[in-house]
Amino acid sequence: MIRFNLSAALLRMAVLGIAALLSLSFHAHAQSQPRRVALVVGFSDYAGTPHPTALQDAGLVSQTLKQAGFDVSEAANLSQAEFRTLFRDFLDKAGAAGTEGTAVVYLSGYGLQDDGENILVPMGARLRQRADLAIDGLRLSDFLRALAALPLREKIAIIDAAYQHPLQSLVADGGRGFALAERQDGLLLAFNQSPGQAAPLPRTGYGHYAMALAEGFREPGFQVNAVFDRVRLRVHDLSQGAETPWHVSGLASPSMIQPLPGGALGIPVPPAPGEQDFAALRQRPLAELSPDEDYARAVEIDTIAAYEGFVKRHPQHAQARKVRATIAARREAAFWQRTRKANNERAYWTYLKHYPRGQHAREAQNRLERLSASMAPPAEFQEVVYDDLLAPPAEEIEIFEQVVVGERWEDVYVPFERPVAFLPPPPVEIIELAPPPRSGPRLLPAVVIGAGVVGAAILANRAWRRPQAVRPAYVQPVVRPPLGPRPVGPRPVGPGFGGPRPGVAPPGAIRPVPGAQVLPGTQVPLTRPGAIRQPGVQPVRPAIAAPQTAPTPPRTSAPAVVPTQPPRASGVRPGAPVPPRVVTPQITNPRVVTPRGPNRPDIRQPGFQRPAGPTIMRPAPPPQIRPVARPQPPQFRPPPQQVRPQAPAYRPPPPQFRPPPPQARPQPPIM
Repeated sequence: MIRFNLSAALLRMAVLGIAALLSLSFHAHAQSQPRRVALVVGFSDYAGTPHPTALQDAGLVSQTLKQAGFDVSEAANLSQAEFRTLFRDFLDKAGAAGTEGTAVVYLSGYGLQDDGENILVPMGARLRQRADLAIDGLRLSDFLRALAALPLREKIAIIDAAYQHPLQSLVADGGRGFALAERQDGLLLAFNQSPGQAAPLPRTGYGHYAMALAEGFREPGFQVNAVFDRVRLRVHDLSQGAETPWHVSGLASPSMIQPLPGGALGIPVPPAPGEQDFAALRQRPLAELSPDEDYARAVEIDTIAAYEGFVKRHPQHAQARKVRATIAARREAAFWQRTRKANNERAYWTYLKHYPRGQHAREAQNRLERLSASMAPPAEFQEVVYDDLLAPPAEEIEIFEQVVVGERWEDVYVPFERPVAFLPPPPVEIIELAPPPRSGPRLLPAVVIGAGVVGAAILANRAWRRPQAVRPAYVQPVVRPPLGPRPVGPRPVGPGFGGPRPGVAPPGAIRPVPGAQVLPGTQVPLTRPGAIRQPGVQPVRPAIAAPQTAPTPPRTSAPAVVPTQPPRASGVRPGAPVPPRVVTPQITNPRVVTPRGPNRPDIRQPGFQRPAGPTIMRPAPPPQIRPVARPQPPQFRPPPQQVRPQAPAYRPPPPQFRPPPPQARPQPPIM
């Protein structure tokens, strides 16, 4: 009995000791882990068209980051001033995380690009015209620059706001979605859609991008760059190719986003089903992959070279036309990025040469005006050649104008016959997650996945399913205005420009002087001070239009008659201009009028029916020529003479009478 009690006591002590060791190990590992901080903000309550999933997307990402060990600061529906204050506080909090810390920023809502700048729309923004974006919008480059300057190991910015929405009409003549961003050291910048494109508003309970992030941040053993590659594949599959995320990474040594279960206690987490097969598949040469596997690999790499290689190997694939449109859109975005970076006349002329109807053609023309440069290049112009970016071929320009400029992406989308390769099935708990109830106007909703199942255990139940639609599709058509409302003048054609495209105003159009009358055969005067004069095109001053005259009759054998000047009317002072004489030209060709028939009344006389008969030859009425009066030359009028008052004539003073001095009388001699 004593031996049994002793054995039970020893067993109890052993269990308590193991629990204490596990607890100490957990706390020691937690203290050794670098500090992780995150900022999650959702913008939803837009006037007119609220974002259907912005708040629940932000809540889903916030809950995922919390389970991954992040200290999350979250908010919803902030104004511009409130967001600036919250971001300033977050920078102070992230700066105290240490040099090995990690900071993540996730923003969901509506965004757009204007003049190369990516702008997020906050609550309360009064956007009535394009100029209001600079006042009430949130320019992302300002916040990303401050985030990249933090002394942290990793900074990650996730912008989930490139969607179709009515505010896009403010920049209807510009690019869609967000502009191509440049790489910054120590910062990974990710967008929910490719540059220059806007994704449709989500029809499901959560956005495809947020669901893919919730899955990717729970995948154990993957570095940050690999996680976003998998996110792109998952979103591309869930949206049937309508949404393809994009990111650019400047992380020197990316770490792993490990979930708390398993990673904290050192317990090995089994890999996803088929993950080892996918890793071996990625190592195979591209020529040995099937067409569908090759397409999935190109989407995962997401570069122009990868897409071009796929089209070259499989030109008849069902997704080949969509891939060609993606190449065209990505090359145009890269061309504009390098053009803005160069910011000189040659760069803008080069862009307009290749993309006269590009998404940024209007911006290129505006920037040329700021530089006081001509719209058309001079004859000795040499285009800018980029080492890492080839010029687009002619067939690519055609696809670009039809699909990208014409916004006909739905014409190239082809549903997938089978799931995208290189990925296991999606987690059922995330795909079938019901939307949470609304918490409040300034709070993110509390999202609970799997009824208490946390961490990597959520990834255990997988199936090839896609989320069900819970709302109808919303499409806000934004009509792109025609490029060329500027008055079109004679276009100096540069080398390689060729003729203008049918129905498209040439980019070299020069605006005439407002109110100036330009005679046929003359040049249009330049209007911009300091504009570059083109060889062979001399700017002229606005000329006074001369009166039109009758056409010269055919020369005959009769002697020419010199017209004499009509006698001057009485009462006209000499030297006054003679009013032009209206000359009626001779009728040379009669106009043929075809009868309308007995059943079609004449539009000039309603109800009148002309009987059918032979063709009537009726002379055309003489054209009415309006004389253009010569303005009288200004008459020289001498300035009025100013009468100056004359100075009074000099008058000598009157002579003053002075009596003669008294003469001394001689004294009589003294006796």
